[in-house]
Amino acid sequence: MQIPAGKEAEFEGIIDLVEQKLLVFDEQSLGQDVEYREIPARYAEEFTAAHMMLLEKLADFDEEIMEKYLSDTPVVDAKGEVVTRKSDVKEGFAGLVFKLMFDSFVENLAFLRVYSGKVAVGDKVYNPVKKKQEKIAKIMRLHANKREEVNEVSAGDIAALVGLKFTTTGDTLCAKGEHIVLDSMDFPEPVIGVAIEPQSKAEEGCLQGDGDGRQPCRGTV
Repeated sequence: MQIPAGKEAEFEGIIDLVEQKLLVFDEQSLGQDVEYREIPARYAEEFTAAHMMLLEKLADFDEEIMEKYLSDTPVVDAKGEVVTRKSDVKEGFAGLVFKLMFDSFVENLAFLRVYSGKVAVGDKVYNPVKKKQEKIAKIMRLHANKREEVNEVSAGDIAALVGLKFTTTGDTLCAKGEHIVLDSMDFPEPVIGVAIEPQSKAEEGCLQGDGDGRQPCRGTV
């Protein structure tokens, strides 16, 4: 799991997304000797975006694997420098929403990794990215074949939140009165855009969610 550091004449090496290191190949040994270095700040944004996309893919397959690589996360501090925030239940609440998923029972689920403190059902939290307050309606742990509602999660936990209205993937949630921003996810611009347009009033109602749910909506794309 690697990405290049620089390109063409400015190529410096490769960044290992798992080890979180810059690998520099020695020219004298024709690349046989490899030096592991800290990732330079100029690659911090590119590394974080690729790292978070890797974590999202891992979450689709195995929560235990996800937990292993989510123990630490890059954080942009007040000085604009990238540091690592370790899980700590003694600090104020801060968590990163790394995935959104639609659920037929509770509509939108926001998958959250808690990096510090704790959060409970009914708590009002702050989204510093959107500058909005959110209220936690439900907290659930999702397993392969079941879901479990819990009242509270704390540092190190991964859970799904219900009730968020403004939060999207890559947003930070933190305690009210705080302004903690965990490094967000950046996605490349899409190459192809596709739009669906209704050809009748009936199809327009289906697209707007006005169907009665008893018959499938049919139309031409």
